[in-house]
Amino acid sequence: MPGEDGIVSEPGGVEPHRTINGLRDAVRRWRRDGWPGTTAKTRRLLDFWRQSDPGAGMRPFWCQMEAVETIIWLFEAGQAHDSAFHRSTMLKLAAANSEYNDGVPRTAFKMATGSGKTNVMAMAMLWMLVNGTHRDDAGVTNFLVIAPNLTVKKRLGVLDPKGGTELWDAITPREFRRILNRAQVTVVNFHVFQRNTATMDGRSLGAKERRMLGKSSIKNFRESGSDMIGRVLRGHDSRSKVVVINDEAHHCYKPQETRRDGEYREYQEAAALWFNALRILKRQDRLAGVYDFSATPMWLIKPHGSVSEVFPWTVSDFPLLDAIESGLVKIPRIPVEDDSESHQPRYRNVYEYNSGRPLGRNPTARVQEPLRQLYSHYRDVVNPAYERVGIVPVFIVVANSIKNAAAMYGWIAGGRGRNGGRGTRGHLELFSNYDRDGSPREHPPTLLVHSKLFDRTPATGPEKEMVGEQAALFGLDGSLDKKQEQIRSLFSSVGRGDARHVRCVISVGMLTEGWDAKNVTHVFGYRRFGSLLLCEQVTGRALRRTSFAGPGMQKPEYANIFGVPYTFARGGDVDPQPPVQPYRVFSVPERERFRISFPNVIGYENPRQRQRFRLNPQKIKPYAVDTAEPTKTETEGPAGDGITTRRGRREQTAIWDTASRVSVLLSRDSEGAGRLVAAGRRIAFVDSCRIVREWLSNPSITCGDVAGMTVDPSVPQRIAEACDRDYGTLRLRPVFADERQAGERFRTTEGVCFKTTLQHAYKSVQGSGAAPDGPHTDENPGNFLKKSELNRAACHSSEEAQIARVLDRHPRIEAWVRNFRLDFKIRWFDEAQNSWRDTDPDFVARVKTGDGRQLRQRHHNPLTCRRL
Repeated sequence: MPGEDGIVSEPGGVEPHRTINGLRDAVRRWRRDGWPGTTAKTRRLLDFWRQSDPGAGMRPFWCQMEAVETIIWLFEAGQAHDSAFHRSTMLKLAAANSEYNDGVPRTAFKMATGSGKTNVMAMAMLWMLVNGTHRDDAGVTNFLVIAPNLTVKKRLGVLDPKGGTELWDAITPREFRRILNRAQVTVVNFHVFQRNTATMDGRSLGAKERRMLGKSSIKNFRESGSDMIGRVLRGHDSRSKVVVINDEAHHCYKPQETRRDGEYREYQEAAALWFNALRILKRQDRLAGVYDFSATPMWLIKPHGSVSEVFPWTVSDFPLLDAIESGLVKIPRIPVEDDSESHQPRYRNVYEYNSGRPLGRNPTARVQEPLRQLYSHYRDVVNPAYERVGIVPVFIVVANSIKNAAAMYGWIAGGRGRNGGRGTRGHLELFSNYDRDGSPREHPPTLLVHSKLFDRTPATGPEKEMVGEQAALFGLDGSLDKKQEQIRSLFSSVGRGDARHVRCVISVGMLTEGWDAKNVTHVFGYRRFGSLLLCEQVTGRALRRTSFAGPGMQKPEYANIFGVPYTFARGGDVDPQPPVQPYRVFSVPERERFRISFPNVIGYENPRQRQRFRLNPQKIKPYAVDTAEPTKTETEGPAGDGITTRRGRREQTAIWDTASRVSVLLSRDSEGAGRLVAAGRRIAFVDSCRIVREWLSNPSITCGDVAGMTVDPSVPQRIAEACDRDYGTLRLRPVFADERQAGERFRTTEGVCFKTTLQHAYKSVQGSGAAPDGPHTDENPGNFLKKSELNRAACHSSEEAQIARVLDRHPRIEAWVRNFRLDFKIRWFDEAQNSWRDTDPDFVARVKTGDGRQLRQRHHNPLTCRRL
């Protein structure tokens, strides 16, 4: 039903929410039961993601794991785990795709902005590479990743594992790293699906060919759908199927027949272009599946007969409110009440408060006042807190048209003078691009952009004028295309690099998805918000956190929002918390004496108990080995031209020949039927080689030339009779991550380098050894730890920091290290879950005895450390 702000809310208990809730329950039971129905490779991935702490990153969030587990349950384990519910779910998905997607097999995942969709895409791709979908042992190797604009396309470049990014290092067990080379990944902006209008046989027509054909005939040489797909997937095998991953998939849907004008018509045209490419892939039988990811997989305008705004093929839902409550994103603060007589706070929807009127040359008082009020909070409260740590907070403004954006831009940042004259100073001092005397500032703080600049080239009309004005202000040179690219790059890097000084961004239309500025603290919207999708899109641009301090330890971060009619839980007045700056943990050169090494063990093998053999000296009977035959013979002729002939046999060969005969006698089965046991004979041969040497060296045995030993056929029998069977002691054998690469069997603290924001870091201070809690510096030699190869110990709590202090100063500790992002684990078997588990020790240390001898390297948890 429509709410007070005109936004339609979801009715409870309707599809696809009923199916999503059922899937969540099924996946929860499946997880509790230990992931039954999965292959060994899938179980290894799940176990690694659940329990490991990848060296280059952090553990997946709960919502990321749930999304990946939902994929695996649907396409690998669900039929074996709960066949009835799995069948009904797949039938619902097929019915939804038949009705809304022309049968294109789409599966959508709703994940709030900032909850890590890119990581989930990579994890799903890795599962397909390792195991394949639908139990296809060959695996899936071809992926097409589609983005809605150039900004997102650039960010999604990390999904190509051939680039060797930290993302793949973080999510991939070492034994699967070599499989990444199989992947063929293509990342494109959906605009590449636009068919070329002058191509023939897959090539573009030349200028002469165009003139000869004329405009009326060129349309006959328009690129076909097959040619377009072949162009996009040029690097892929044309016979292989492709998995499509849609990012910001709410832009891709089957267009409705209802005609729309203006902004909605542009959305429809873009959706048709994107969706038609999927339809062509299906028609060519090259589509293995489509995985949609979006924070808002919703209809912009609901189709006739649809009850829910959410796409009906959605199977997993992690909404924005859940992300807020989980601490994964900033907390948005919106107006909840004021002292006016309005039925809702007026500044919650400034567009409606101003009756949607155009702003003219200057904003009206009803727009200026909320702008001033939000700006004053930025200037007086947030900016001082952020400046203390050297970060510039960002204020964004979203307008519905170029004219309204230009009016706000002129009022906020000022305007340039005519014919090179002095400019006009803006009304908001920190955002003004001009000084008091009207001169342009060296580093302009306000940037005006249009969302279309990130979708198409070149700019035309008013957009072209906007590009020229911003290029002149920021000192950008070159052609129009080059200026447009520079503005796009400037916008994408707000908060860092060359755009570190930008404080205010004014956008025409929606801010582009994929913009990952983390220092946005204020949002002002002036446009009509007719759907929940638009509200979440604008709000989401401000919700990326500046830092994560670890599970359950995040300090709240806030985004203050006027003009976006989204409803959240109300919050009280809280002072802004400046972002936590990361510090670097690294191996200090020339400190090898404190290096810690540890095995890279992933499990233990319980070998079968096999029969072994040993020589019993009590059973050896005195014997003289017959070696009477000569080993060399000299011949000589009448003229003295003699030669020497030798037996072509060495001593080692004679021993091996005798051992092979002994092993045959030893490895016969207990019934004496003459049947040889293959595995037993291999072991018996190894033992026989040792036994033959021991028998020959016994004082009771006389042997001249060992090379002639096999002349005596009774030797093997005598040796076998002097042997006893020995079953030995059964011992577990460690299984290393990759036994074919000896270098992977052990890891060390050499070459460690990462950044973290853990609040408790122990580092020695020269002369005191205390544990400071203030800002962290990296390169001061006096701050290095005394007995660790690393410069500091990143700790989760003050208790761990105190343990680090004890280890660094204790006389019996020779060397130690904090086991954080080193990936050292102790493997153990959980009989209840019938699977291997990992335990991560907090510290690893080499301990000395009282007389100074090294005792052994030990790992400790905090309780055992206190006993040192």
